[in-house]
Amino acid sequence: MSIFDDGNDFWQGTELWLIGENATRYGPSELTATGNLKDWTAIDQVHKIKASTLLINGQYDEVQDLAVLPFFERISKVKWITLENSSHMGHFEERKRYMEIIGQFLKSKN
Repeated sequence: MSIFDDGNDFWQGTELWLIGENATRYGPSELTATGNLKDWTAIDQVHKIKASTLLINGQYDEVQDLAVLPFFERISKVKWITLENSSHMGHFEERKRYMEIIGQFLKSKN
């Protein structure tokens, strides 16, 4: 039985993140890093990404510009879009704009 037993399969497995192995590795949530991965970063490796990359965050996102900037600065073929009326759910909050951005990016010859 899931701790999120509301009949919705969306939550299935979520408790593994919160109370399973990942809680030891990272912490009790994505916002509270206390585990043995709390100092891990991939920033020094992202320069190896050769594919065109799209970074998206929202104006009111928990992923603030300060967190996106190191990726933008280190990936060679990168485009960064900030959705002006979104938080962390831009694909839901500004669905039409989000899908336009994704469509344009996928059609482009970066």
